[in-house]
Amino acid sequence: KNIVIDTTAPTISSVTPASSSTVGPGFSANYTLSEAVGSGTITFTRTGGSADGATHIYNFGNGDKTSGSHSITRATLESGFGNSLVNGAVYTMTVSATDAASNAATPVSKTSIIYDSVAPTISSVTPASSATVGSGFSASYTLSEAVASGSITFTRTGGSADGATHTCTFTAGDKTSGAHTITRTSLETGFGNSLVNGAVYTMTVSATDAASNAATPVSKTSITYDTTAPTISSVTPASSSTVGSGFSASYTLSEAVASGSITFTRTGGSTDGATHT
Repeated sequence: KNIVIDTTAPTISSVTPASSSTVGPGFSANYTLSEAVGSGTITFTRTGGSADGATHIYNFGNGDKTSGSHSITRATLESGFGNSLVNGAVYTMTVSATDAASNAATPVSKTSIIYDSVAPTISSVTPASSATVGSGFSASYTLSEAVASGSITFTRTGGSADGATHTCTFTAGDKTSGAHTITRTSLETGFGNSLVNGAVYTMTVSATDAASNAATPVSKTSITYDTTAPTISSVTPASSSTVGSGFSASYTLSEAVASGSITFTRTGGSTDGATHT
């Protein structure tokens, strides 16, 4: 008989997720084996966060025991556990393996792994759909939790031509939980270009948290960008005219306006302490 003497333990390397990472439902446990092994496990042990009294041990299947790199999805892990990880719990993940000669690898543990399966929500987004905004507008939104990335995109849907791409990526201050306001100037700095007067846009706010959970994007449609002030012309009575009780005030507007007024202010003649607007 050929008897192989094997006194070398396998090594486990390239283990992820890394310590102190935040993972979501899309994560996989990865590891590399220096040689084929006879058995192995991946164990998740709760160390903090949400309560979790379950035992989470995944036993290697045949395909998980070969030499080289391996990746096991969260769904496969939980099938092996016979239960599920808990949202908000903090875990230590440990990969262990033993070869056919009963040489045990040094287990590799990754600590403080947060499992987050809840996507952030985006709310209180303005401008509202069908709004008309000028150069002084701001984009506002509220995040239910801190996010790792996000963007505000303006996509032309009508009005004046605009072939540019307008995407402003969140900066660090835009990613925190709570309410945010980003001025038009800051948006355009992020775009690297400018919105076009007279164009109609859809504004979309998107965000993804550190566990790669994507929020449902929020879009506001038919936002008209208008930077041209109306003009008032053909105003009568004329200066230095004398009018009687039958007079009318006349004017012409270059465009529809949201508000306006006609004011008469006494500058001489009979006393008049009233306000006439």
